[in-house]
Amino acid sequence: MNIKIDRSSGIPIYKQIKNEIIDKIKNGELKIGTKMPTERDLAKELNISRNTISTAYNSLEQEGILVSYQGRGTFVAEEAKTWEQNNNKTKLFKMIDLDIEEAFEMGFDADEFMEIVQERVKEKEELFKKTNAIFVECNIEQAKEFAKQLSEGTHLNVTPVVLSSLENRNENLNNTLNNSSIIIATFNHVNDVKNFTSDLHKDVVGVAINPSLETIVKIA
Repeated sequence: MNIKIDRSSGIPIYKQIKNEIIDKIKNGELKIGTKMPTERDLAKELNISRNTISTAYNSLEQEGILVSYQGRGTFVAEEAKTWEQNNNKTKLFKMIDLDIEEAFEMGFDADEFMEIVQERVKEKEELFKKTNAIFVECNIEQAKEFAKQLSEGTHLNVTPVVLSSLENRNENLNNTLNNSSIIIATFNHVNDVKNFTSDLHKDVVGVAINPSLETIVKIA
């Protein structure tokens, strides 16, 4: 991972590792859904104690920057997108300010500008409703519930699919996949989904979905 450690700095090594990982997320080197090295592998690479890596990883998990899945590994969590979102929000404000100024120069007033913006947003929402997506999970109950959450949150037309069905796809599933623009999966299944659908050349996106209590009750 090319993590640099300064043993003479006086800063605890686990904090140096933690800060290096945060910096790599901020600069885009580590993206959302990226699988992190195992504690053993990173400890061996840096020639330090595995406990030190464990302390750094645990601290990052507590802050919502990393997320671990038993038997799958540790991944960069969706919450880590906060920095990027804040930066993008600032950029968006600047773009909107320029658009407002240009609209005023063209003779539109504030109400007319808002009406045009709302019209365009509505058109985009309608476009999303016509866009098909697949959500993959390991069991059908979770797949259905999470697909419903995604549909409500994004306005995409999301179809639930069980992970095991991708390994030996039937004709109906192939048609569904071919008619979809994107495949979505939780971080711990992204690599499997990519392997099973590599022949389709579809974008596979990893997400972190935290089910609500209501969802857990429904699944149970």
